Amino acid sequence: MLGRRSVAVAGLALALSACADSSEPPRAAVPAAPTLTADGRIIVRGQGLTYAIRPPQGWSARSVRGADRSTKSMVTVADISPPGGVPAVISGQMRTKTSEINSIDSWIERVTKTRRATDHDFTLWRAGPVPVAGARPSAMLVLENSEPPEGEGQPVDHEAVVLIEEPGAIAEIFLTTKTRELLDQYLSTLRVVAASYGPAM
Repeated sequence: MLGRRSVAVAGLALALSACADSSEPPRAAVPAAPTLTADGRIIVRGQGLTYAIRPPQGWSARSVRGADRSTKSMVTVADISPPGGVPAVISGQMRTKTSEINSIDSWIERVTKTRRATDHDFTLWRAGPVPVAGARPSAMLVLENSEPPEGEGQPVDHEAVVLIEEPGAIAEIFLTTKTRELLDQYLSTLRVVAASYGPAM
């Protein structure tokens, strides 16, 4: 084991040395540029649904690859972040409908059951509908994860989600923050982003 580690460290040292000797400075990883609609909305693409949402003015947007939790297929997810490094993100995702999750109500039932398997105090509550073009069924939910005891583990994420139901899938527009104060601050922004929702080809 020690020998292998020494080889790995030596290899790393050589690589760093090569970089140092190179006349070209190392390049930082560049986030994937988002795919946009003609009107400037960022596209979320998955099995059974492609839709678009508009980032707020001044927020950064990028496209990332994710997994559809229903079908285990890959989807294109939209991550939208406020300026200034604020620990918050609005993420456009989706879940293909199955016999287990085929409506907003069954989504709530399944997610509650799954979360409570590891967090007995998990709850969620409805924060009202969000007007969406075409009068599609929608709901805004606040997810309450229990905080770990003082000094144990990492602080939990604070989450809210807008669900929008389509014939073949459910759009999930999540707001995730590091504090409850930030969640409360950005709930209205989540509503605005969700209200910009529209199917895209």
